[in-house]
Amino acid sequence: MIDSSPPQGGTPPALDGIALDRLLSLGGEPFLKQMIDIVLPQAEARVAAAREGLATGDLAAVRLAVHSLRSTAGNVGATLLLAAATRAEELAKELRAGELEPALAAVAAEWIRVRAALEARRESLAP
Repeated sequence: MIDSSPPQGGTPPALDGIALDRLLSLGGEPFLKQMIDIVLPQAEARVAAAREGLATGDLAAVRLAVHSLRSTAGNVGATLLLAAATRAEELAKELRAGELEPALAAVAAEWIRVRAALEARRESLAP
């Protein structure tokens, strides 16, 4: 189980641990590894698609990308990423393009933390 207590300094961990433990209980370490291997490139692509959508003014693409990212974040217990993606989705839905750049920057920054935590969890599993 991942330590879910907040680290000193007040920032919660990137993953709450409960969701990954649930995946582990469903199919063991091979299943958890497989899920992490699926999530990593998919989430990376969604973050990139959201940024590309903003760069081209395609707020529907931004909305779709961050909506998909929300699902992924929820599945792995990335609560802060879920919150950041939810905020970005709301802004895209409301066509508030001027506020999307910092919102997507927050999504990308949190994704970096989540990616590192997922990679660390994957490395901790038996080969």
